[in-house]
Amino acid sequence: MANVQLTKDAIEKLNQEAEYLKGSKRAELQEGIEVAKKLSDAEQKEAHDEYAKNESRIAVLEELIDGTFQREAANQTRTAQPVRVTLEGLINLMAELDFLRTTKRQEIKEAIKIAKGFGDLSENSEYDEAKNTQGLVENRITELEQTIKNAVVIDESELSVDNVSVGTHVTIRETGEDEAEEYDIVGRTEADAFNGKISDESPVGHALMGKAVGDKVEVLLPTGQTVEYTVLAITHSAN
Repeated sequence: MANVQLTKDAIEKLNQEAEYLKGSKRAELQEGIEVAKKLSDAEQKEAHDEYAKNESRIAVLEELIDGTFQREAANQTRTAQPVRVTLEGLINLMAELDFLRTTKRQEIKEAIKIAKGFGDLSENSEYDEAKNTQGLVENRITELEQTIKNAVVIDESELSVDNVSVGTHVTIRETGEDEAEEYDIVGRTEADAFNGKISDESPVGHALMGKAVGDKVEVLLPTGQTVEYTVLAITHSAN
C-alpha cells in the first residue's frame, strides 16, 4: 500500500478524535465496565470488548498521526487489485484488525484452554465451537491484512464533485417518484446500505460512476426490474 499522505487539517482531526477517545470516551467505557460487573457474563464481555475496540482505534490513530503506519506500509507490495477506501474506511479496517489480533485472539485462546479442561475433545462441543470461532477470526484477519495491503486511500481534499466517484455524496431521484434519495459512494469494503453507503460496484453505484448533475441513468436491479434515476446533486461525502 502506498504511503498515506495526510493534510494538516486531516492530522488535526485525527488528533482531536484521539484526544476524545483517550479522555471522555475512555472514562465512559471504564465506567461501563464497572457497571457491567453487576450484570451477566455476556454483558461484562461486551463492555470489555467495547473498551478494547476503543483502544484499538486509538492505536491506529496514533500510528497515522506519527507516521509509523506510513513507514511500515511503504515496504509492502500490492498483490491484488487496488481497493479504494476513504481515510475513515482505512481507520475502521485497521482498528478491526488490531482488535482481532490482540483482544479477540486472546479471548479465543482462553476459551480453548478452558474447553480443553472439560475432558475428551472428541465429544467436547465447547472446544469445537472455540476452534470454529478461531478459524473464522483467522480468516478475517487474513482478509483484512490483504485489503489494507492493497488499499488506495482517496484524497478527499482534491476530489472533484463535477462527476460521481468514490468519496462523493450523491442525491438522485427515481423517475416517477417525488422523494429524492441520497447516498455516499464508497469502495466495497465500506458499503453499508442501511446507513446510505453504497459501493461503486453495486448496481446503482456502478451506473452512477462518472455521471454529472442532470444526467439520467438506467439501473438493472437484482430483481430484474429496470429503473431510471436523475442525478440532482454531487457533493463531498461527510463520512
